[in-house]
Amino acid sequence: MTLNDIDNFEKSEVWQEIKETIAEVIVGLVADLSTLDPVTQTCELARKQGRKAEAEFMLTLPGLIKADIKEDMERREGNGRGE
Repeated sequence: MTLNDIDNFEKSEVWQEIKETIAEVIVGLVADLSTLDPVTQTCELARKQGRKAEAEFMLTLPGLIKADIKEDMERREGNGRGE
């Protein structure tokens, strides 16, 4: 996988649709979180917070993959120079 692959994926209609869907999920989770009682609904609150964190993490995946690719490229360049 190359940086160009990730750039193309980020521009694709598929990724745009995924981002929209995840954003809608986050909005729904935030709405749910605002109605939960932290004293009596602790488990449900934690579950919803976890789902929200997972959704937010998914939105960062292309950037994380790019960072990994760049790191690998730098490592290979360093090894090529005898470092």
